Amino acid sequence: MKKTLQNYFRSLLLSGMFLLMGTSSYANHISAMDLSYTFVSSTGSGASMSSVYLVTVTIYGNCSDMTGSYATLPTSSPQVCVYNGTTLAATLNLTLQGQGVNVTNVCTADTGLTSCTIPTSTIAGNERFIYTSTVTLTGTSSVWRFIYQGYNGAGAAAGRSSQITTLGTTSTSSVVYLVDTLNNTAAIPYNTSTDLPVIPTPYYCLNEPDNYNPGANNSLGDSLVFQLIQPRVGTGNNACSPATAAGITYNAAHPGLSATTPLYNTTTFSFSSTNGQISFNPAAAEVAVLDYNIREFRDGVLVGTCMREMNIAVQPCTAPAPTGAIRTPTNGAVTSDSTTFESCVNSGVFSFTIAGIEADPTVSVTMTPSNLPAGSTYSISGNGTTNPVATFTWTSTGVTPGTYPFNILFSGNTCPVTSSASVAFNVIVEPNPTAILGTTTICSGSSTTLTDALTGGTWSSSTTTVATAGSSSGAIFGVAGGTSTITYSYSAAACSVNTPVTVNGPAAIAGTLTVCPTLTTTLTDATTGGTWTSSNTARATVSSTGVVTGVSGGVVNITYTQTSTSCFVIAPVTVTALAAIAPATSTVCIGNTITLTDATSGGVWSSSAIGIATVSGTGVVSGATAGQATIFYSVGTCFASATVSVSATGPTAILPTTAVSTCVGGTISLSDASTGGNLEQQHYRHCYDQFHNRCSYRHGCGRSNYFLLLRWLPCSEAYYYYFGHSSHYPCYINFMYS
Repeated sequence: MKKTLQNYFRSLLLSGMFLLMGTSSYANHISAMDLSYTFVSSTGSGASMSSVYLVTVTIYGNCSDMTGSYATLPTSSPQVCVYNGTTLAATLNLTLQGQGVNVTNVCTADTGLTSCTIPTSTIAGNERFIYTSTVTLTGTSSVWRFIYQGYNGAGAAAGRSSQITTLGTTSTSSVVYLVDTLNNTAAIPYNTSTDLPVIPTPYYCLNEPDNYNPGANNSLGDSLVFQLIQPRVGTGNNACSPATAAGITYNAAHPGLSATTPLYNTTTFSFSSTNGQISFNPAAAEVAVLDYNIREFRDGVLVGTCMREMNIAVQPCTAPAPTGAIRTPTNGAVTSDSTTFESCVNSGVFSFTIAGIEADPTVSVTMTPSNLPAGSTYSISGNGTTNPVATFTWTSTGVTPGTYPFNILFSGNTCPVTSSASVAFNVIVEPNPTAILGTTTICSGSSTTLTDALTGGTWSSSTTTVATAGSSSGAIFGVAGGTSTITYSYSAAACSVNTPVTVNGPAAIAGTLTVCPTLTTTLTDATTGGTWTSSNTARATVSSTGVVTGVSGGVVNITYTQTSTSCFVIAPVTVTALAAIAPATSTVCIGNTITLTDATSGGVWSSSAIGIATVSGTGVVSGATAGQATIFYSVGTCFASATVSVSATGPTAILPTTAVSTCVGGTISLSDASTGGNLEQQHYRHCYDQFHNRCSYRHGCGRSNYFLLLRWLPCSEAYYYYFGHSSHYPCYINFMYS
């Protein structure tokens, strides 16, 4: 922490002053306050029970006003009003115990140099004043309240510091208000407030990670829940009232301020309801006010609450406060925040180290622990050096599962004002999961759900080829016959329990799980005595021995069922089918070609009889000799086929060979001695002379001439020429063979 902070502290404390309101003087030098009570003794029981409690008000004041309002603290008598519900049971005027104690955060050698000792000192000082009184409570009640309204006797009131920057205009220099509660109707009819040993007068560094923890210690072992609540405004007078005081207003210039966001400019801010840890990185110089409310539970019953109000002052520093982190854990695990260690109950001795961390390597760090769990040991080496390391050792055997917090105050020797941070560390003794419940024998292909009474853990399987486990659901699926160990783990420490799950039924199906139409693949199973079935015989069939025959393209499930257990295992088989070759059948003449195609890409063409027909890589088939060949198109092991016939001869002569006459609209018959051909006809209306040369009608051809092409497929063609007279001539057509 920057040494010049002392100047800031000095200016902060010197600003304290009296503000007069009615008959009370408002001491604007209060930096923090605690209200607590301690059980002393009791007699009787029930309605006749008489319980004595010691009520304590602790005030932390700035030593800046030795002649003004600060001077009243040694003679103050804070008033606490005790209520049973809304009925006033007692009015207490507390008295100072001893003298004010200097609690300034300075190096030991500079303790006597603060403003608490030397009023003109530039090192701002803080003193703690403790006031107490006893009260006797008659009977039992769940609504006892101890209310401090900010009245300190003799017309003095506990005014909040005028340096607080988070207060609204109506709450500036307002009076502190605190209230504790007690429920003495529980099985143990008494309670003592939680002790908060870490002094609430922290100063923090701008733009540095900062931490504060009150170091809570509950002597009765109650479970604690920490809250940040809105500070309230006391009346500052001696008129007791059971009404709950109104909350402060926040500075409107800084939107977003609230009970749970008490600083207005932080890059990060977090609060732990488990141990009261505040962690933040302030981005602006400010003075904030916040209230802790600590709720105490015994066997699930709320038995009391206590409060602390404190200021947080943020200023620039050259040496940030030191901190610490858990290292080298044994028999347990450290969580991601480096301040929490988890171990399983009854797992024996565990340990870890805590290293003091300071960004400035020249700053020595002192680590001071508090609230260590009973039975644990804490040792440290290098304390007060630049590299202190503490070792924490304990055992989880015989310890009740739960969270056991303790606190370490890290102080750097940035004299005269020491830099410090209070950090909470948590030891969590985790319960072991109970016995796993549910069906542990299943068939392959089926599922079951396992459970554990301890929720929130994770599930896993030792052999996922036998059974799988849903990590959060406990759903177990049988994959194949065998046994797998199912483990349920809880917490980072991996506290766990396990159980074997037996999967009955066949082993996993083995074999090639792809096949082509008309081809086969053989599947096997190591488990004998089963039957094979297909989910779709139109896609693939399977024999009693596991031989799968592809029928058509697609996926089909082949099932092997164990007869003795009716358990089964399934294997998906893919039938890979190619598109058909187009055309499926064709004829080509010797020496001629025809092109075949297939919509499936990436295949290879081949011929079953290359002496009859060959095929190129692009599907062009060439006739070689008369006959028939099968042309294949293959992709991998699958193929499609087409039949190609190679013809040796074509048409001989189209008959008749002489001219034929018929009227328009009449018919003639043509034939050829060869077989297997097809007739195509093309005709064009042109003028031709007797030499078959095209001529112009205007040159006097004298009649319309028609050209008729007759193509006798596949191998040759012949031509007919016919001459059709004009419509006014006699109606006939002459055909000539060429």
